[in-house]
Amino acid sequence: MNIPNWLNDITLEQLPQPYETIAREIGVANTLKLANLYQGTGFYFPKLDGVLSEMRNKRIREEFNGSKNY
Repeated sequence: MNIPNWLNDITLEQLPQPYETIAREIGVANTLKLANLYQGTGFYFPKLDGVLSEMRNKRIREEFNGSKNY
Protein backbone atom coordinates (compact mmCIF):
# COMPACT_ATOMS: atom_id res chain seq x y z
CA MET A 1 0.00 0.00 0.00
CA ASN A 2 1.31 3.40 -0.90
CA ILE A 3 0.34 5.69 1.94
CA PRO A 4 -0.73 9.14 0.74
CA ASN A 5 1.48 11.88 2.16
CA TRP A 6 -1.34 13.35 4.24
CA LEU A 7 -1.68 10.05 6.14
CA ASN A 8 1.83 10.61 7.48
CA ASP A 9 0.35 13.40 9.61
CA ILE A 10 -1.81 10.96 11.61
CA THR A 11 -0.76 10.72 15.24
CA LEU A 12 -1.12 7.82 17.65
CA GLU A 13 -3.87 9.62 19.51
CA GLN A 14 -5.98 9.91 16.35
CA LEU A 15 -6.04 6.16 15.79
CA PRO A 16 -8.75 3.90 17.26
CA GLN A 17 -7.53 2.07 20.39
CA PRO A 18 -6.55 -1.27 18.82
CA TYR A 19 -4.52 0.56 16.18
CA GLU A 20 -2.97 2.90 18.73
CA THR A 21 -1.61 -0.04 20.71
CA ILE A 22 -0.08 -1.60 17.60
CA ALA A 23 1.30 1.73 16.37
CA ARG A 24 3.18 2.21 19.63
CA GLU A 25 5.14 -0.94 18.80
CA ILE A 26 5.60 -0.78 15.03
CA GLY A 27 4.83 2.80 14.07
CA VAL A 28 1.83 4.49 12.48
CA ALA A 29 2.85 3.80 8.85
CA ASN A 30 3.27 0.05 9.46
CA THR A 31 0.02 -0.05 11.42
CA LEU A 32 -1.82 1.54 8.50
CA LYS A 33 -0.31 -1.09 6.19
CA LEU A 34 -1.55 -3.89 8.46
CA ALA A 35 -4.96 -2.26 8.74
CA ASN A 36 -5.19 -2.03 4.97
CA LEU A 37 -4.34 -5.72 4.59
CA TYR A 38 -6.48 -7.14 7.40
CA GLN A 39 -9.22 -4.63 8.26
CA GLY A 40 -12.55 -6.30 8.77
CA THR A 41 -11.15 -9.84 8.55
CA GLY A 42 -10.89 -10.79 12.21
CA PHE A 43 -7.20 -11.60 11.69
CA TYR A 44 -5.86 -13.61 14.61
CA PHE A 45 -2.30 -13.77 15.94
CA PRO A 46 -1.79 -17.20 17.49
CA LYS A 47 0.32 -17.45 20.62
CA LEU A 48 4.03 -17.87 20.04
CA ASP A 49 4.52 -20.31 22.91
CA GLY A 50 4.91 -23.36 20.68
CA VAL A 51 7.43 -21.75 18.35
CA LEU A 52 9.40 -20.14 21.16
CA SER A 53 9.63 -23.30 23.25
CA GLU A 54 10.68 -25.36 20.23
CA MET A 55 13.44 -22.87 19.41
CA ARG A 56 14.56 -22.82 23.07
CA ASN A 57 14.67 -26.63 23.17
CA LYS A 58 16.62 -26.77 19.91
CA ARG A 59 19.15 -24.30 21.28
CA ILE A 60 19.52 -26.31 24.51
CA ARG A 61 20.11 -29.51 22.51
CA GLU A 62 22.73 -27.77 20.35
CA GLU A 63 24.56 -26.30 23.35
CA PHE A 64 24.44 -29.39 25.55
CA ASN A 65 27.78 -31.18 25.49
CA GLY A 66 26.88 -34.21 27.57
CA SER A 67 28.71 -33.19 30.74
CA LYS A 68 27.04 -33.10 34.12
CA ASN A 69 28.11 -29.47 34.68
CA TYR A 70 24.94 -27.79 33.50
